[in-house]
Amino acid sequence: MSLPLATWTNDDSRHPQLVWWSRLDNRWQIEVQRTGPYTGNFCIFDHDNGDKEILCEPTSFMYDAAYGPDVEDVAKWEDRGVHFVDQEYRPNEVSDERQDEIAKEIEEKLGKDDKPQDDY
Repeated sequence: MSLPLATWTNDDSRHPQLVWWSRLDNRWQIEVQRTGPYTGNFCIFDHDNGDKEILCEPTSFMYDAAYGPDVEDVAKWEDRGVHFVDQEYRPNEVSDERQDEIAKEIEEKLGKDDKPQDDY
């Protein structure tokens, strides 16, 4: 498990191994962390859950990116981040509010169906 290299509270975070980073929906921090001259790890961290790593997979970039990545690489990473969060990760996540709603629905249903029976 890796940790974010960019600091959540600093919009100008810099780290020698940080190729690119962005935030999504004010919750997810997406980073490309360098592992070699043209390679890195594409990682997504959940800031609402203590910067828990929810994805880390190998990626590559068009050139060494010493002065920043190519726009095509950035577009690829942005698309991957949005797709993963919205299509692969979030569908499995149930918010606390929704869990409360489900619990209330169950209680209401049980309350209607669990009426005492007088026929003993």
